Amino acid sequence: MQQLILLLLTSSALATLPGCQTYHENQCQGNTIISNASVAANRWFTPPSTTKGTSKSFQDYSHLVAYAHVQYSDTTLTAATVNIRATTASPTIKLSYTFGTSPPTDSATAMYSAENFTTTTPLLVVVHGIDVATANSYNIVLDPIDFRWNAAPVKRSSGSVGGSSSNATGDDPYRGGQKGAIVEMFGWPDQDIEKECHFLAKSGYMGVKIYPHQEQVMSGEPFQNLLNPWYFMYQPVSYRLQGRMGSRADLRQLITTCRSLGVRVYAGTLSNIPIFFVSPRGLQSNFYSNFYSLFI
Repeated sequence: MQQLILLLLTSSALATLPGCQTYHENQCQGNTIISNASVAANRWFTPPSTTKGTSKSFQDYSHLVAYAHVQYSDTTLTAATVNIRATTASPTIKLSYTFGTSPPTDSATAMYSAENFTTTTPLLVVVHGIDVATANSYNIVLDPIDFRWNAAPVKRSSGSVGGSSSNATGDDPYRGGQKGAIVEMFGWPDQDIEKECHFLAKSGYMGVKIYPHQEQVMSGEPFQNLLNPWYFMYQPVSYRLQGRMGSRADLRQLITTCRSLGVRVYAGTLSNIPIFFVSPRGLQSNFYSNFYSLFI
């Protein structure tokens, strides 16, 4: 009887609610994307850098947004074209770009290869904007770009039968990463995984799997004074490699150490499900952040 009364009350309450509704502001059918024109204005929610209390990490995203698109020439991954895709808040803002130590240029594209970019230091790109109407200047520094050819070679085990490599000595018992055991490090910090790779190498493991490293919701703060729930790792707000498990520098060091010990690194990514995170950093970083260019 109580269940019947509860069912009737629930049905009565539902009857007063609006019918089924679908969010239509942004949607897609295949390659057809439908987006309300007003959505584009959301990228300019970041307050100006001159605003009191504004974080330095917001830079000048109030007027400029940009990301680096890296495309390798072929499967050897020894040459790449870097194209900076930028958008301005005003048509009167004129752009220029600084690639590494080169002088500023009006070209948004630069080409690099294993022959002309031999340093292991990542490529730093700065986007400059000058408003010709107001003479105000704006700058944003993109996340560093790591090229595949600068990744540490995987150390090979001697005395085994397998593949070959021009970067290291010895045979490969894992057949180029096609056969072997992988350890999954569920939410481990980068520095801890780096230490664990010494044990994994001695124990004969082929590789280690790390979790998505993109900037996640509440990456740097606790939730209700506790460690953030594990599923926060699957709620990215950008493509920046500055997440819960560590910084981009931490990830680079992890990869270098593990590969030099003979342990391959496999990474999970979340490339198409950024969440809507109501904060200046989240809004600007949803679609205009440095692409995951640290190939491992």
